[in-house]
Amino acid sequence: MIRAWQPVVEKHKWLLYASKTSRNGVAYGGIVPPLIAAVKSVGAEYPVDKSRIVATGLSGGGMASHYLAYRHPELFAAVIINTGMMDEEQPTWPHPPRGKIAVFVASPTDFRYEQMKKNRLFLESLGWKTHWIEFPGGHRLAPSAILEEAAGWLAQEFQKTAAGHGEG
Repeated sequence: MIRAWQPVVEKHKWLLYASKTSRNGVAYGGIVPPLIAAVKSVGAEYPVDKSRIVATGLSGGGMASHYLAYRHPELFAAVIINTGMMDEEQPTWPHPPRGKIAVFVASPTDFRYEQMKKNRLFLESLGWKTHWIEFPGGHRLAPSAILEEAAGWLAQEFQKTAAGHGEG
């Protein structure tokens, strides 16, 4: 993930923090508290615009990103989900975050494709701004050009938000 995102974050002048412990089969209770502490620590130590923190992941990492945005909406403004879905129970959880941003990077031949469409509709029903990008190839990391497209769209949305608040 770091190699895939490195040119994108360098272009946009973003900081990248990656978890080496988030993967399928690992309980969130063990990985989320240290991850949240790390995000807060990086935000305290570096000039991070806290209104632009993004969680992203591939497959199970996408599921973890959805979880982080749901459980910690005060920290995460957006998600970029690469061939991943929400936990099937997440739409029934109380107090869902509203008005966030999501980019779905999907492959029509991915086994999660239809669930990702449902997740998009669910988030839109909560007032999330969403963007859908497709690439060929199934359940895999999107090509770098697609990651750049996702980041570029998200950066534009952040600019619109900042302009709407008199900051842009």
